[in-house]
Amino acid sequence: MAKDLFLRPHLFPTTEKLRNSEFAKIWASASWYLSQQLALHQAVRIPGLGTFAVVRERVASKEQDLAVVERPVFHLAKAIAQDHDLRYGYVDIPGHQHFEQLPYARIASDNAVSEGTVQLCMERTMYLFRACLENRKNVAVVWRDVGMLIIQGRDVKMSFYTDFLKRLNGTDKALQAVLEMPEMRDSVISRHDTAAAQTSSGCVIVLPGYKLETVPKMATVKADVTGHGKAAPEQGWGKGDGTGKK
Repeated sequence: MAKDLFLRPHLFPTTEKLRNSEFAKIWASASWYLSQQLALHQAVRIPGLGTFAVVRERVASKEQDLAVVERPVFHLAKAIAQDHDLRYGYVDIPGHQHFEQLPYARIASDNAVSEGTVQLCMERTMYLFRACLENRKNVAVVWRDVGMLIIQGRDVKMSFYTDFLKRLNGTDKALQAVLEMPEMRDSVISRHDTAAAQTSSGCVIVLPGYKLETVPKMATVKADVTGHGKAAPEQGWGKGDGTGKK
């Protein structure tokens, strides 16, 4: 069933009535509220995916003085990691014992749809997420105002947008201190980065839009018999149309 779903994604009855633009707006609202909740230091649990939170820490800056920083963290749901044999070590989020949900009612009001429709949209996305994992497809879940989660093979990586980190930390000094933390060195991307570019294969399914995003293979240069270079036709990945690029 998961294989059929991957070839032709099943839409729940309510989401079938929504245009792609309406679905995109609902997810955009969910992403914005997620960023708002994290800015307020609320830990947010996304059913079927995992938990986002912000940890406050003191770190040494370049000037060797201490800076208080806000570091976002994401923990993949333990069941997801276990069910799909992903390389992921689960660690409790320090200082957080209560977890919020996304405000479905507010998201629904902002988009003039029912709360049930919002919930079904989220469930549909998580259903497709699981289908990709079952089929061992590279998959990226893009949160427009926060960052992107990429699972490639068995490897899990959550990357956060630089502007989101700046918003959390307020000052350039605090932002720089966060960027220099060992935990963040491989977990920061710009809005110009695509999801496909973050993978070694250059190919990934991007959610929530369920679109294949690829990185075109660079043309190779071959020398002809005269010794002059000649560009070979491009082969391999086609042009991507995913939503990973901002």
